[in-house]
Amino acid sequence: MYLLYLSVIFQPLLSDNLLLAYEDGRVQNYPAFASIEQQWTANLLCGFPVLADPQVSTFYPLMQICRHVFWGFNLYQLSPLLLAMLGTFIFLRRLTGSNFGALLAGICFGGSGFFISELNHVQILHAGMHLPFLLYFVLRLNRDKEPQRRLFSALALSFLTATCIFAGHPQTAVYVLLLTLAFASFCSPWESSLARFVAPFYFLFCGALLALPQILPSFELNSFSGRPFFRLEDFQVGQGSLTDFVGFVFPYLMGGRYGTLGSLTEVGQGPAPGYIYFGIAPLLLSLTVAIKRIRQPLIYFFLSVACLTFSMAVLAASPFSALVYHLPLVGHFRGQFRLLLLTVFALAVLVACATSRIEQLSRRPGRDGRPFDLFAFWRGKGLVKHLKVMLYLVAGGLSANFLLSTMALFYYLISPLRLINRLVLFLAVALSIMVYGVTAEWRQYSAPLSTFPAPAGTEELREELKKGGYRVFPLKGLEGENREYPPNLSRLWQVPSASGYEPLMPWTYARLMGIAEGGFMKPPWYLKPENRAFDVASVQYVTVPKVEAPPQIVSGNTHWQLKREDGGILYFENKRVLPRARLVPNAIVLDTNDCLKSIRTSILPDGGIYRPLRHVLFSEVTLEQAVEIKRLNELGSSSLDLGGIKQLQDRETTLLFQIEARRPAFFVLSDQYYPGWKAYLDGSPIEIIRANAAFRAVIVPEGSHRLEMKFESDSLKKGLALACLGLLLLLFGLLRITARGSQSK
Repeated sequence: MYLLYLSVIFQPLLSDNLLLAYEDGRVQNYPAFASIEQQWTANLLCGFPVLADPQVSTFYPLMQICRHVFWGFNLYQLSPLLLAMLGTFIFLRRLTGSNFGALLAGICFGGSGFFISELNHVQILHAGMHLPFLLYFVLRLNRDKEPQRRLFSALALSFLTATCIFAGHPQTAVYVLLLTLAFASFCSPWESSLARFVAPFYFLFCGALLALPQILPSFELNSFSGRPFFRLEDFQVGQGSLTDFVGFVFPYLMGGRYGTLGSLTEVGQGPAPGYIYFGIAPLLLSLTVAIKRIRQPLIYFFLSVACLTFSMAVLAASPFSALVYHLPLVGHFRGQFRLLLLTVFALAVLVACATSRIEQLSRRPGRDGRPFDLFAFWRGKGLVKHLKVMLYLVAGGLSANFLLSTMALFYYLISPLRLINRLVLFLAVALSIMVYGVTAEWRQYSAPLSTFPAPAGTEELREELKKGGYRVFPLKGLEGENREYPPNLSRLWQVPSASGYEPLMPWTYARLMGIAEGGFMKPPWYLKPENRAFDVASVQYVTVPKVEAPPQIVSGNTHWQLKREDGGILYFENKRVLPRARLVPNAIVLDTNDCLKSIRTSILPDGGIYRPLRHVLFSEVTLEQAVEIKRLNELGSSSLDLGGIKQLQDRETTLLFQIEARRPAFFVLSDQYYPGWKAYLDGSPIEIIRANAAFRAVIVPEGSHRLEMKFESDSLKKGLALACLGLLLLLFGLLRITARGSQSK
């Protein structure tokens, strides 16, 4: 039934041959899904550790499977909706005993506005869909008596914890796992055994250890990004106000896509109206059970979750925001509105609980299949009675959705155990949610598959750039069209770019190039002659739309020339572009800020002129390196003819160069400086120095040498080693369950 529901909503994807990739899905998720690099790419940001980026989901099993099947990306996009529905059904059938309530709740969660609105962030959906499965296996681990079932639950709990983290959105994974821990604490007191109390936490910990091959590289990349410098206002991006509640719950009030609520603007990167929409009938059901059964621990727990997460996500002035900002880990996440995932799930649980309670009342002797007197509310005398009717009719007139949903709910409550009554309510809820799904942004912005191949002339551009290891740079970044070679589509087309769309973009590199997270420079755009950042980054071409390029973009700068115009896109060629690999005679040691300033202004701290062919700027050097740098500088050389470089190998994680040096010099490579890169000169390891604020360099003696650079991530190795420890601990825990089961027999 869930599969049929999704097929109806997303049928245009197949009939119109569309790819469910829009906004971030187009410029980030699909290129990551379809690209071949697994650890490092030279085609973004002058080099980027794609494995360390959690949103690439390198270790996520479901993504790796979908990459090798027909219609794979669309299946990858839609599978979390189906799995969220199934997981919610399985969990709530076990929790409440109501098949119909669990069926309704599955639609309310997996088909909710949250999942529809986040289709452009597939990692959020995959991490979020783990929530019902994790709670289900926590419940089984606590309640099951048979060792075999507990063994399977423990194994599944650890595996799902790891895959939730591997899914690619740390923020959502943290929220999901925090609720899982809270639910484990809530469930465990039901059991008297200490071992049963500890078991869920133990196996969740084992699962986290299994995910360390992703966690440790991601933490390392995070330390290089701008996230450690987040301020409170950055953390609160996307929080709305209490008035947004109307848009979340009633997105179609008074007709139209957002109806009269169109004036409710989306805040920054915040949620759209309807973000947690899942129909009016389920909302009324959840409110009913919350009011009538609040003293029950289960109702109290999930009602508290709904209220707490909603207030944290929506109230911009909430004291919770400042409190959470100062907490470790979660304080690094922006867009706190994504806590609404937990709000939606908690309300879906309340829907199932309400339905279960109604069914229980209907089965009581003497009720004749009716849980209560449905018409008692409408009884009354005089003005009060007419006022109730008038209010209902006015609300129904303003919102057809409200009228149809409540009528279906009233019909269901007449005889909740009859199949026809259940079917009417289910169809009303499904259609109500479906209306939001079929008119959401994905329908308007999903692009035909034919729009993703590389533009004409890409092969020639690749060959031209390959001659010197050069790169392109689109000034509009991710907002550019295909002929501008926007990131990260340029990676998909194997076009080297100095730009890139990465939430964890290395902070020093971003400051050097003057770009934001989306890989773009803020307009107005001026290619100033004193700015040597494009030169040292080996940027040969800058692309910009003709209609958006200011007339003075290269005014007075003879080093940039208009090479060609292609379909309204201007290609400016950098005549001072430096090759990717080069030899430099002298070095200057500065701190990072002075390096950045010198490159962008061409003025050294002592007032001298910065010339990247003569000087390489070093920062973060050791004492031994400083001594060697001073010795080479004292040799002096007015000639720039220092020898030759031939690249012998250029692979994802291995670079090989043949160097003929006429004198000791500094080998400079315009590739991103990052931990994990190791250098070997004639087979012997040598230190890589941070050069020109963001790139790599090594000291090369006079003579003929073979230089090899390999990417060997230490954080990945540590993560794999600790994951092996996690496997051992998991095996130990499983053996303990087996042993205790044997003793009980």
